[in-house]
Amino acid sequence: MKKLSLLVLLLIAGVSCTFAQFAPVQKRAHVGFTTDLNVSTINADGFTSKPGFALGFKGDVLFSDYVYMNYGLQWSMKGWKLEDITATAHYMNLPIHVGGRYAFGYDRVAAVFVDFGPFIAVGLGGKESASGYHNDYFGNTNKGYANVFDAGLGFTVGFQYRFIDIHLGYDFGLVEVYKASDSPKTRNFYVGLGFMF
Repeated sequence: MKKLSLLVLLLIAGVSCTFAQFAPVQKRAHVGFTTDLNVSTINADGFTSKPGFALGFKGDVLFSDYVYMNYGLQWSMKGWKLEDITATAHYMNLPIHVGGRYAFGYDRVAAVFVDFGPFIAVGLGGKESASGYHNDYFGNTNKGYANVFDAGLGFTVGFQYRFIDIHLGYDFGLVEVYKASDSPKTRNFYVGLGFMF
């Protein structure tokens, strides 16, 4: 009888451990990656937008059921057009946003979210191109090159279902791209997909 009782207890413990491995766990931190389509420009007369894209890693930390922090590290292609000149710039971008989310639905697997915060970016390289010539984009701003550093504020809104999110956002650069009287700064609208684990 003792052996049977011990066997039953071991069987119950084993089954409990097995099911525990597959039980859903509400994680407070996630990591993943994102891919975005950019439409960027400079906020000065004559400049028009140019499409690009971004790829990178992102993560979030849930402080509560409604408040979270979102961060990332992305390679981002931005640019602009001015008459016959086209510029393409590559940045390493670090956004840090704080926002709110509201989960709903069965098991609260769907959510809407909005966040806001600063970003900093470092230029990795780029070109200004027109008919007949190509110039480097970044360098010494006193010699007419673009500033290698950028920083500003941005916001994102989106919808998440399980581990996939659809989002759109806008970044307002606060650093002069070039030394000019109209103080040109970067502007970037983006829409994309995120995958969190």
